[in-house]
Amino acid sequence: MAIATFLGLCVDATSAERLRVFWAAVLGATTVGEPGKTWLELPGRPTRIWVNEVPEPHTAKNRVHLDVHCGAVDDLLAIGAEVVAPPEGDLTWWQLRSPDGDEFCAFVRDAVPANRLYEVVVDCQDAAAQAAWWSALLGVTARTDGDGWYLEDVPELPCEFLVFDDVPEPMTVKNRVHWDVRAGVDDVLARGATLLREPTADDQWHVLADPEGLQFCVFQP
Repeated sequence: MAIATFLGLCVDATSAERLRVFWAAVLGATTVGEPGKTWLELPGRPTRIWVNEVPEPHTAKNRVHLDVHCGAVDDLLAIGAEVVAPPEGDLTWWQLRSPDGDEFCAFVRDAVPANRLYEVVVDCQDAAAQAAWWSALLGVTARTDGDGWYLEDVPELPCEFLVFDDVPEPMTVKNRVHWDVRAGVDDVLARGATLLREPTADDQWHVLADPEGLQFCVFQP
């Protein structure tokens, strides 16, 4: 049984307007809302993607990054992406960075789906444990392909997979991509999350961290 429901995806940016335009083009998304409160909507998906302006620049490799479908990498370079590394050996995808410096991966397809967000990938020191924790929270089964762990068929997830990969380095800075869930805060804390911030007069949500310190926001039912 799910304790939490996936609610939205959030991307930090030093210029929200610039990055909103960039990610809308990358993802095939539509900008919705009004000045001061806008978000991105993906074709056929109800989940919102928020691009939020923050004062701090990108300083370390993203702990959470996006994988996208594309028809040609040149299309992404034309709108401001930069190449970090081309495909090599068993790696069939392009490693790119956004105009803000955030890493993402592009998978070139013969047929590109309308929703170009393929998966959300999380770096972990213990991918199996992280996948198990989030699968219990979201009410799905954690699966492995032998290299990493992933969740699929997550209700309201705006992509096909939520992926957890092992990396040697620990988390050092606040993640620039995070997600929001709707859940009872006490229920999530009872599962081992840590409370980082209570709601404020301006922000009516709790900020929590999972067992590896990955921040996420919880909106009460």
